[in-house]
Amino acid sequence: MTPRISRRELIAWLAAGTGAAATGSTVFLGREQPTMSGSSSRDSTPPVTTSPQNETTISPPLRTDGDPGSRLLVVVEMPGGNDGLSTVVPYGDPAYYDLRSQTAIAEGDVLDLDGQVGLNPELARLHGRGVSVVQGVGSAVPDGSHFEMQARWWSGNSETIDPSTGWIGRLADVLADDATATGSAAALSVGSGAHPIIRSLTGSTVSMPDAGALWAVAGADPDDERAVAYQRALRTFAAIDSPVGPSMREGLAFADLMVDLGLDDEDAEELGYEGWGLGQSLQFAATVLDGDVGIRVVHVQTSGDYDTHEGHAWKHPELMREVDANLDAFHRDVERRGLADRVMVMTTSEFGRTANENASGGLDHGTASTMLLSGPGTGAVLGEAPSLTRLDRNDDLVAPIRFEDYLGGVVEGWLGVPATEVFDDGGTPLELF
Repeated sequence: MTPRISRRELIAWLAAGTGAAATGSTVFLGREQPTMSGSSSRDSTPPVTTSPQNETTISPPLRTDGDPGSRLLVVVEMPGGNDGLSTVVPYGDPAYYDLRSQTAIAEGDVLDLDGQVGLNPELARLHGRGVSVVQGVGSAVPDGSHFEMQARWWSGNSETIDPSTGWIGRLADVLADDATATGSAAALSVGSGAHPIIRSLTGSTVSMPDAGALWAVAGADPDDERAVAYQRALRTFAAIDSPVGPSMREGLAFADLMVDLGLDDEDAEELGYEGWGLGQSLQFAATVLDGDVGIRVVHVQTSGDYDTHEGHAWKHPELMREVDANLDAFHRDVERRGLADRVMVMTTSEFGRTANENASGGLDHGTASTMLLSGPGTGAVLGEAPSLTRLDRNDDLVAPIRFEDYLGGVVEGWLGVPATEVFDDGGTPLELF
């Protein structure tokens, strides 16, 4: 059996790894068969309830932890380009129904927010919790390429790409510098391997394709001779004095701790997590944040494809249902762990969809979109809705808000980190909290 290490030993090891990474380092843990992660013996919080006709029982707002230095952030990326107008529906604007004859959501089905806009009917749980919406987020110089716009989002610049670092990686550098007690890695990405969004400059971050990847490098069954031999070999190689040694040791130590915390799915169904993708990643995020090992920011990706060029009217509701169920389960999870007043969830997506439908009943690559914030004190309509009648020369929405100002608003308003320390020009961070 792989020797277990204490949390104190892990923190010391992470600190050593960070110090050795003079130019920054991302630990990447390989893939194994997925295993639903996260367990606890604590009782779960009763779920938010919904009643017929989309009337949602509103939960009272949670108290926000007053110390930004103890707050935690989960970034949920929706790859493919999520349609903001189907997520937060401008049902009070007749132009919405003029633009969309096949994909518009009926006014009577919308979950009202302020008498003009409302949530997709599949977001009933989040509506009950009091989610905030941030409208009109995008770029002043949009590009229709997934690769271009994803790279801009990851780097945190709505106009250009700097592939050397990602905005969460730079944020992790600041958070690690502030964590004088530990000096440990401050960010984790789960969902797509070594993700560019957590590339750091001076510190260390951890990246893995899924929660089950831990079992490839830690926690081998003693009766599985091949797995035991492989994991022993990894540790032997990591002990060698080499450029990759510190990063490998940090990653293996992180895996050991997570396995030691208990990674199984006994509470997944009870909490409402669904599937191997987003649900698994969010449950693992809750386990990591509860482990208190220095990770302050966790980045996850949804498992659905938001690139709805066809069949949008039936594809997008299912995507929203997945987000609603799993984010609600995640909030229940952090509530039972005593973290509810410290954890904020934010969403991102590379762009929105076109205002007009195409001939296939779908929506093509667009520009501005709407983001969601879910956590203590949320429940507002924020940002600036793009005009549905004054489109750009490509008949796309004009984004009133640069996405780095949205990101900066979260970084500064929730985590207490000046936007100027993470983003090139600091911009004008939105007041979101």
